[in-house]
Amino acid sequence: MQNNEEAFIYTLIEAEGSPKYWTAYKLWKYIFLLLEIHKTKKRSKLPLIIPIVVYHGNRRFNAPRNLWDLFSHPSLAQSLMGGDYQLVDLYAMSDE
Repeated sequence: MQNNEEAFIYTLIEAEGSPKYWTAYKLWKYIFLLLEIHKTKKRSKLPLIIPIVVYHGNRRFNAPRNLWDLFSHPSLAQSLMGGDYQLVDLYAMSDE
């Protein structure tokens, strides 16, 4: 990295011969499997994973290109699921 830190970067390459609606979902499944494997090696930080789809079909690729577009409300799904999780911190609350 620019600051001379070590970084793990994976490139996830998926080949598709036809546009498949669930490709973005499948890529996220693979990403989480890679993260799980990496986590079991007791490393403190997760790697960056760059998903790439190589499309070799004979018609225009028209499948959703990201996970959020698979939801009925993409922007709401991204804001609820793509950021920080909601925390109810009972420790920080007064007993009263």
